[in-house]
Amino acid sequence: MKKDSQPKKKVTAKSLMQIDYKDPVSLYKYIADGGKIVPSRISKLKISQQRLVNYAVKKSRNLGLLPIGMGHFDNMSKIEQVNPVVFEV
Repeated sequence: MKKDSQPKKKVTAKSLMQIDYKDPVSLYKYIADGGKIVPSRISKLKISQQRLVNYAVKKSRNLGLLPIGMGHFDNMSKIEQVNPVVFEV
């Protein structure tokens, strides 16, 4: 007898999404113009990936890496990246 179910797909490194709360540049594509987090039906993410995005955005907002209010999103294109090199005096 032939089974109608399809074989399970293997999980590869390309399919795993790396989301980091310390990288606000990559998180801006999951934030709408008004400052709200984009829902999964628009961003086309899986539920587990959407939870990771929500957690990362909220954590980076609490740390001050992302702006919170609507007034801050007029200069979204002017993102300043922090240099990881230690500051010297």
